[in-house]
Amino acid sequence: MLAVATSQMRIREIAEEVNAGSQDDSCDPPFTISELNYALNSFKPKKAPGGDGFTADICREAISQNPGIYLSLANKCLELGHFPIIWKEAVVVVLRKPGREDYTHPKAYRPIGLLSVMGKVLEKMVIRRVRWHVQPGFSTRQYGFTPQRSTEDSLYDMMNYIRTQLRNKKIVTMISLDIERAFDSAWWPAIRCRLAEERCPINIRKLIDSYLQDRKVRVRYAGVEQTQTTTKGCVQGSIGGPVLWNLLLDPLLKELEKRGDRCQAFADDIVLLFASDTALEIQRRANAALEHVRRWGIRNKLKFAPHKTKAMVITNKLKYDSPRLNMGGMGIGISEEIKVLGVTVDKKLTFNTHVRNVSRKATALYGQLSRAAKVSWGLQPEIIRTMYTAVVEPVVLYAASVWAPAAKKLGVRKQLNTVQRGFAQKIIKAYRTVSLHSALVLAGLLPLDLRFQEAASLL
Repeated sequence: MLAVATSQMRIREIAEEVNAGSQDDSCDPPFTISELNYALNSFKPKKAPGGDGFTADICREAISQNPGIYLSLANKCLELGHFPIIWKEAVVVVLRKPGREDYTHPKAYRPIGLLSVMGKVLEKMVIRRVRWHVQPGFSTRQYGFTPQRSTEDSLYDMMNYIRTQLRNKKIVTMISLDIERAFDSAWWPAIRCRLAEERCPINIRKLIDSYLQDRKVRVRYAGVEQTQTTTKGCVQGSIGGPVLWNLLLDPLLKELEKRGDRCQAFADDIVLLFASDTALEIQRRANAALEHVRRWGIRNKLKFAPHKTKAMVITNKLKYDSPRLNMGGMGIGISEEIKVLGVTVDKKLTFNTHVRNVSRKATALYGQLSRAAKVSWGLQPEIIRTMYTAVVEPVVLYAASVWAPAAKKLGVRKQLNTVQRGFAQKIIKAYRTVSLHSALVLAGLLPLDLRFQEAASLL
């Protein structure tokens, strides 16, 4: 514990040096009119406003009347290292997390912070500068909030590694880590320390330091309003949150890579992968990595939850031993399947559970459509076709490159055909006796198994 306290004290010392600076610290040049225009045009016109009630189109019109005024204000903020307090108060909207059985528990809700669009314009400008300075050095194992990378890229690389190891007759163990209230627990001194370590210009660091201080959240729920000062966390809904989170997590990913451990992350969803000839070797390496992760979390005041951490053994061997895993003295159970970024991966890579889940979602959408589209009345065929291609197909084809091999199985094809047949019949306004292939031809739809091959080949 003494070592942890010393590490945390050092982080605080580095963070406090931000405002002091040194002669060697460089400064970024003032913001330009092109940066201001880029920030303004990046917001949707009717984007939800903050406490001031001004939507993005109102702010855009006001600033465009005389952009020099706002640009001068932004550059003065950069010069003084001051982020206006009035722009740091978030109005929190509480949303239900989907699929929860018990909504009496606070963790069944997700708070979304609505910030002033005027402040978000300045935030957008400074965070673009931060991204430009620090992102080139980020670990390639971070897929979240990274340009030209997506959840499907992360899943594809993960499954490609697993399948390669299985072809080499290895035993693979996947561990999905869980950080309790990750974004809400981001420690501000650690973020400021990371900016200093990355040699971010001093005026940018000072502005970010001001951006993090004196933040308030105003919660309105069930007719009650409460204002609270925050001392940690990245506001969900802010522009800076994703970049600052990646900045905070980056050292852990690099440390694991340096140790030779396979890891990858999408924002706060972290997966560890271990492959070896024996479960004993995996057990040794995995437990060492889990202890390293736990200690890193303590140093940075982030809590990894062993009871929510899941592990799964994937192998083609008929007989094998499962590794005994633990984190901080608490055992980690071996699961039959793990849900990663919306895709349920099972230990045999059949993806049967995932197919059932997407079929259930598509069937629910079909049920909603059926109430508004009958054989002799209701929605027009073109509208139904548009709804199918824009809503239903993306649900079914999500991460197609990951589980496309499973779509070749007869049982999987039957489930998908059942889903597609119903929509095709609705498009052509046919009775249920019309066959699948006839309905697809008349509706102008490509069979889902061919759509899978097409979608998988695009990645």
